[in-house]
Amino acid sequence: MDAVEPEFRRAPDNSPKVGAGQVYVTRTGEVFHPAWRLTVGTVWDRNPGGVLVIAETGVGARRRCEACNEPLQA
Repeated sequence: MDAVEPEFRRAPDNSPKVGAGQVYVTRTGEVFHPAWRLTVGTVWDRNPGGVLVIAETGVGARRRCEACNEPLQA
């Protein structure tokens, strides 16, 4: 699993934003997230170094987060 440079960073917390073909993972997790979700934000708030952006082709045995399959609610 090789981290890649995110598309850009959000101000003011410097959190990464994935680009095309990129996903969020945590160092010890078993899932990947194609979009910023509460789970990703919670890890970021507690330990920013624990959130990585990787190429989706590099997820290995990780599976897509089930919550990421649900549409975002307004």
